[in-house]
Amino acid sequence: MPQFSYIAKTKDAKTIKEVVVTQSKAELLNRLRQRGLFVVSLKEIKEKTQKPGVFPFSPGNRGKRSNIKLYDLTYFARNLSTTLYSGVTLLRSLEILSVQSESFKLEKILKECGKNVKEGLSLSEAIGKYPSVFSALWKGIIEVGEASGNLPFVLEKLAIYLELRMEFERKIKSALIYPIILLIAASIAIAVFFLVILPKFKELFDSFGVDLPLLTQLLFNLTAFITHNILFIIIFLIASVFG
Repeated sequence: MPQFSYIAKTKDAKTIKEVVVTQSKAELLNRLRQRGLFVVSLKEIKEKTQKPGVFPFSPGNRGKRSNIKLYDLTYFARNLSTTLYSGVTLLRSLEILSVQSESFKLEKILKECGKNVKEGLSLSEAIGKYPSVFSALWKGIIEVGEASGNLPFVLEKLAIYLELRMEFERKIKSALIYPIILLIAASIAIAVFFLVILPKFKELFDSFGVDLPLLTQLLFNLTAFITHNILFIIIFLIASVFG
């Protein structure tokens, strides 16, 4: 069966990108319109036979990442649901999605899952061998889907949850950008004040030979301490951040 890659928009302008397997282009278009989607682009993907690479820069993994992101798992859940809804077998779906994965690590895991399923394990048992990638939530939801016979449906709900989580994380990151910029700017201003401006004032007051108020003297002492120990302070701050 041919594979098609499409980009569509929902009624609320949300973009959906998927790779699906279906009988024909016309059938896919009809199904997308029934879902109320506006199709932006639709093209057939020609399958290429590739040997799986062993190393990140081997031919089979060229252009793929070594890590697994939330996007990869969301893409997998959404498209596994779609392919199963289309009548594609679980083994064939895992094979297709492993090739389409942008992470060579996830590609390898999906191929191993396919082998385990072929040997008689259920999908929940197969992904259960990779708890660092597929959480207990994944395993529990897939077990429910297998027991009820509604695996495509529960995978679709899982994909919706993961998409909401991705959107939430995106909003959190966007909300943190401005405070981080302000923090960096404030840190630079404080550093310039202590390392450049205050030493000049201290030289000026020292030339006058006047007695300084206690708070002013403490401030100049703090400036001298920071100036003489700036390297250790920077190392301490970096260690604190990583810690």
